Amino acid sequence: MSSQGVMSSQGVVRQSSAFAGRDLKLPPGPPAAKILGWRGNALQFFRNPFEYLSSLRREYGEVVCLVDQEHPTLFVEPTAGAQSRMVFGFGAEANKEILSRGEDFGARPPRGPQTRVYKRLSSNLLFRNGAKHQQLRRLTGQPFSGNHLKNYYSVVVEQTQRLLARWQEGQKIDLWKEMRSLTLGIGSSCFFGLDPYADAGKLAQSMEEMIQSLFSPVTMIPVDIPGAPYHRLKRRMEWIEERLRLEIARKREEGAEGDDALAMMLRVHDEDGTVLTEDELISHAFVLFFAGHETSASALAMTLFLLAQSPEVATALHEELAALDGPPDFAGLSRLPVLDRVVKESLRVAGPAVVFPRYVQEETTLCSYRIPAGSEVLFSAFVTHHDEKIYRDAYRFDPDRWLEAKPSPYEYVPFGGGGRRCLGMGFGSMIMRTVLALLVPEFRLATVPGARIDAKVNVTMRPTQVPMVVHRQDGDHHSSPGVVQGNIHSIVAMD
Repeated sequence: MSSQGVMSSQGVVRQSSAFAGRDLKLPPGPPAAKILGWRGNALQFFRNPFEYLSSLRREYGEVVCLVDQEHPTLFVEPTAGAQSRMVFGFGAEANKEILSRGEDFGARPPRGPQTRVYKRLSSNLLFRNGAKHQQLRRLTGQPFSGNHLKNYYSVVVEQTQRLLARWQEGQKIDLWKEMRSLTLGIGSSCFFGLDPYADAGKLAQSMEEMIQSLFSPVTMIPVDIPGAPYHRLKRRMEWIEERLRLEIARKREEGAEGDDALAMMLRVHDEDGTVLTEDELISHAFVLFFAGHETSASALAMTLFLLAQSPEVATALHEELAALDGPPDFAGLSRLPVLDRVVKESLRVAGPAVVFPRYVQEETTLCSYRIPAGSEVLFSAFVTHHDEKIYRDAYRFDPDRWLEAKPSPYEYVPFGGGGRRCLGMGFGSMIMRTVLALLVPEFRLATVPGARIDAKVNVTMRPTQVPMVVHRQDGDHHSSPGVVQGNIHSIVAMD
């Protein structure tokens, strides 16, 4: 839907082709910051997205233009001649338009080192469009379907029991680090078939380190000399690609047997016989690890923190799990209503997904505003999930709201939606339910009074640290809460 349009003195764009006969305005938004211009606006977003996004919606409405610049903020390369914008769509109506119009709101690789290795690693289904995206979903979705989740369940149980065996009464832990270590082990086994405690497990560790540094501002400075962050990132990418190629070669020699995701992707083929190329296998192995590791760790850490701050909820969940004759089996996870409500509510109020980016290749509209070609359009799960028009007392952690709440697919979007809904949705939910079902009957985690709980947003939201004290489960949940500091109060309301 491309057209050139003519700007009038009132800032209204008169379109000459697709929008002929209509006067379409650009979205409103804050003026450029006095210092750093549009970069200053973007900096405010990245510094504290939770408060800033909410304030943007309150002041400017459902569609907001954050910055107006020559080069995209998030993506690799601009569209030639485009008047690119960084636009936010807030609320269910904007979500519906973005999620249901995949041909208008597509994908493009994020900014990163301009190297051949990065180009290969970012050529996965997350950043492909149209028929190719649909085909890649079919080829990579099998490891996360039906019976395969049951196979992963046993891995999650084993890795969780191994972690819990190390915990001692009165031990002080950083819950974020503990959950990250746990999901690192789960990812090594489920995605690559590797023992996370052997040398081969270093592959997953290196991938995690790469993810942490990939979107750091210092790595965007292309100083390619030994010791520079950019140089280290390039070297790590090269090492990861080499190790993945070796793993693929090893699995092929062994007949691609095994239940891990990489082995299954080696075996799978589309209806027309298409199989994943080696470059596609490497790229998808990387993105599946990213999507299933850090997001699960963040979701678990935030859920356990919220339980420690919510005695009545923690008591109800403990009683439900204590009534079982041992840990639930895979099928039993779906028959625990309190556990289900806790997971749903945690993903609503403090889920890892804060914003989902899209890219506008050709000029289009969003909620009756003109969106120029080359613009980045983001919809926000955080703003949607904290909308008082959808969720009463939206900033409070209240699992019982799900006894009555029935939000539409555009009002509850912890895994995105539409044709790009997260393939690992079932896998991530299974990890959360399994870990909670094993941990809660054994341990009570107490918040450290005065601790600072901050969450930051890189690609997804994660806490910087979650200090907790480990206690054997004694049911004394009312002694767990402790007053905390930090921007966690911008995410969830606590007494």
